[in-house]
Amino acid sequence: MGFLTFNIGMITRSSGGSATGRSAFQRCVKSECGTHDYSSKRDECILHEVMLPESVKSRFRDPAILWLEAEKMEGGSDSLLGRTIEISIPDKVPLGLWRKFAQEILFPYVDHGFAVEYGIHRTKVSSGNNDNISIHALVSARRMGKEGFLIKGDRYFERKFLRKGCASMIRKITAEAMNFFFFKNGIKAFVDHEKNEAGDDLAPIASDHIIQEIKRETQGLKKHIEEGATPSSYMPKFSLAAGMFLLSQSQKKNGLDGLCEAVGDLDEMPSVPERGHLKGPLL
Repeated sequence: MGFLTFNIGMITRSSGGSATGRSAFQRCVKSECGTHDYSSKRDECILHEVMLPESVKSRFRDPAILWLEAEKMEGGSDSLLGRTIEISIPDKVPLGLWRKFAQEILFPYVDHGFAVEYGIHRTKVSSGNNDNISIHALVSARRMGKEGFLIKGDRYFERKFLRKGCASMIRKITAEAMNFFFFKNGIKAFVDHEKNEAGDDLAPIASDHIIQEIKRETQGLKKHIEEGATPSSYMPKFSLAAGMFLLSQSQKKNGLDGLCEAVGDLDEMPSVPERGHLKGPLL
């Protein structure tokens, strides 16, 4: 189980920030105004895309138009021009799913009315065999309507994703979206949105209901083998929650072949009442 690599920041005029400059960085190009030039990094940009809420005019899919308009809407010297999001793509996500992965992770912002532009970059690392694959995204400060950005600003983003006293909420939402993506695409990966005080990944906690569900499947697997069939031919019927829990244990369990051992571990794990929740991204 891995720890979610996720960062969110703000672009403000008072700090010299620029939405058009950030957009140029994400696309690895020279900005339309000529102030920012990232074209030397063009080989790092695998793909980029603008995501808009439904009904917004298609002309805003042009990053230059989108972010110039966004900056025009913010007249104050200390105005918020946009929010940045950085997310690492786990090594186990194949190249063919990178676009889909980015779209699904960023869709919640679009679904709530914000414009999002993202770029996927691949950078070389000094150590190790794997490149660093990251999503660099820019989320608009204002929500959008059919004709463009809404005239009246609000604090909807803060209320929805950054509630007071729930600083980890946006991380939790992201981890849940990632884990669901892994599950439905058959990717053996799992991320947690927070760490414990010792800095280690939190151990997942299974509800009594999930423990019993896995035990039933274990008995089904044993019977299947006793009848002369191979373990790999057994087709379990796990709920989403149970499947996600097993995926979180995939680093030390080898699929169904390790279910018997998994149940032994589950008996030693802390559990919560059946009507409770799994700890971690499944809250």
